[in-house]
Amino acid sequence: MFQCEGQKIESSYKPDSKHPIWNECFTFDIKRGDDPLRITVLDRGTFSNKFVGKLMLNLETLGTQQEVQSWYELHEENYDSGYNTGKIKLKIQWIYSRLGLLNDKVFDLQNHQKKINDIENAHRRELRMLTSPFDLIFNKKSENLEEGDPEFLLSIYQAHPKEQKATEIIDSALSPVIDGSGLGVSFWSVLFTVAYILYFFVTIIL
Repeated sequence: MFQCEGQKIESSYKPDSKHPIWNECFTFDIKRGDDPLRITVLDRGTFSNKFVGKLMLNLETLGTQQEVQSWYELHEENYDSGYNTGKIKLKIQWIYSRLGLLNDKVFDLQNHQKKINDIENAHRRELRMLTSPFDLIFNKKSENLEEGDPEFLLSIYQAHPKEQKATEIIDSALSPVIDGSGLGVSFWSVLFTVAYILYFFVTIIL
């Protein structure tokens, strides 16, 4: 039996079951939101119903307007006893602002779509590097495939710690040369990339 703000709804009766499964949905018309949801579980008898347990759930715990699914402990009539008589699994959602709920859903969908776009861009860039490595070096009009959250992209393709350490050493050693030459970072980036590719092919030949 469910009670809230003067409304009462009774579930169906499940005979001959110590672990009943209802799979039923109930809706309350909440006006204030300060009255807790009271749930009472009874065991139907021939002449009277036997009390099994009860619980009170404050609606403030559902303030996010999202579905909450959890096991809740049933208590005796006297809550101060601290003794639990069983558990019941409930899925509850309190919608107090449809506008706020829709805004939250749109925001979540936008964030989800952004993550999908970041993953797609990262995969496309890796595919481009594997299939056309020289095109990324010399084609300045190539599309930017690194758009998105840099930290998120880094979480997808995280370099090995030894590779990161080697990169730091090389950067610190070459930084004075790059700054003193006045040729710009793009020139040295292309030069070092070409040198690395030549080194790679020579290594394979040898």
